[in-house]
Amino acid sequence: MIPADSSHVDVKGKLYFALVPSAVMAGGSLSATWHSGHIKAWFNIGADFIISWKPYFYDAHMHVDMGVSYTYHFFGTHHISVDVGASLHIWGPDFSGRAHIHLWIVSFTVSFGAGSSKEPPALHWDEFRKEFLPKNSKWANVTFSKGLIKQTGTENDPIYVVNPKAFRVETNSAIPVTSSNHDLKDSNKKINIGSMRITGDNLHATHNVLIKKGSTDKTADFTFVPIKKRVPGALWGPEFRHSEKETADERLIKNVCMGFEIVGKPPIPSSETQDIESEKLLEDVENFGKTITYETNQDPGSDWLKSAGTRQKIIDDLEVRDADRNNLLESLGFEKIYHPNKEIADELLLTGTIDNPST
Repeated sequence: MIPADSSHVDVKGKLYFALVPSAVMAGGSLSATWHSGHIKAWFNIGADFIISWKPYFYDAHMHVDMGVSYTYHFFGTHHISVDVGASLHIWGPDFSGRAHIHLWIVSFTVSFGAGSSKEPPALHWDEFRKEFLPKNSKWANVTFSKGLIKQTGTENDPIYVVNPKAFRVETNSAIPVTSSNHDLKDSNKKINIGSMRITGDNLHATHNVLIKKGSTDKTADFTFVPIKKRVPGALWGPEFRHSEKETADERLIKNVCMGFEIVGKPPIPSSETQDIESEKLLEDVENFGKTITYETNQDPGSDWLKSAGTRQKIIDDLEVRDADRNNLLESLGFEKIYHPNKEIADELLLTGTIDNPST
């Protein structure tokens, strides 16, 4: 019986619970010590367990220990101690276990069950793909993060209307990218599948992006920036982790490329025009310089100018254009200008002749 004076009793305990991407873990311990004078008694009990679902396995440790000791002085100081305890370790599948019993004079271990390996079985690819990856058609997709105006067409053949100035699109991969036809820019390529016992030397995931206009490759007109994320270490790490002592850094793998952000390259400044091959300028030598066509056989005496109404209309149109031009120049801060040979032009249009050509 423990005396009512609690100052002789020390009790300690702890509990923990953790849910990680691959498993659930929990456990705790309790210890108590009583001492009074030369007598000391104690007991310890604890349990830890983990259950993983992919791959499925379980592992549990339990222990209990109790004892008593007595210290006396007779021709020196002497200790008499009695300690009894047991520990149990079970795991599976298949159900296996080991029990260890210890007394103050003897201890022994008993194994039972199938005696299977304590390591969880490696997943097959079909199991991993079914449980952790979307359908094959969803392994890669494209989303507009900016500039999308509307979407038309059908689900299988969509048509996107975008604002080219604000255009921004992202590609997303369900599997971490280890290689691409674009620069990954120091992305973390140390990707593994611990649950399948596959290391990075045997895992290659390529994510290529091509942009075409018809049959013409336009990929070079865009810039590609890798989208880096953190991914679960239990899924893409080098081993199947199941320790409650894991740190946050061990549970997540940093700087993993999971796609690209794509934007159009900026337009070339107006002061820097694109090169034009000289052959293209000389393709039609016969018509070079003939951008404006006109008749050369029409003179002031021709039929088209014999009508006084036609000639007056031309003069009126010229005056209107002169006025418009002068208004524009004034608004820009320039002085008015006048056709230097306006009178000669009017006389030529009205009469078809010039009385004083020297004017």
